[in-house]
Amino acid sequence: MKLIWKKLSLSLMVLVPVVVAVLWFLWEFGRFGNWGLESGYYGQFNRARHVIEAMSNVEITNSWMHEDISLEDFGFFLVVNGTNQIRVDFWEGSPQMKERNKRRLWEFVERQIGSNQASQSAFFGARKKVKKVARAGR
Repeated sequence: MKLIWKKLSLSLMVLVPVVVAVLWFLWEFGRFGNWGLESGYYGQFNRARHVIEAMSNVEITNSWMHEDISLEDFGFFLVVNGTNQIRVDFWEGSPQMKERNKRRLWEFVERQIGSNQASQSAFFGARKKVKKVARAGR
């Protein structure tokens, strides 16, 4: 009887760590899906999403991800103040991709929104000038 318990306990001592290791591996590589946690495969995506969702007058309309062995790149399509459509992207190797501080992520997203709004207004302003010139030539 003692021999059976010895074999059983030895089997469990090997089996339990192996099962835990396999589950951890699957969790880290996103095989259980995105649960919204700020750790694991989708951790940085969820952290950035939570920061954006906390911003007033900003709504996420869509998102994208480049899923591979690790989550390499991702981004969000935003509507700011109900009118401006803006895209904020996080690229592999960029400083904000490794950032854990939510305040710094917030500042990055605000800078991206500001620069996108400025470039959009410059684009549409230039477009209006072209139309005015075209109409004046008629």
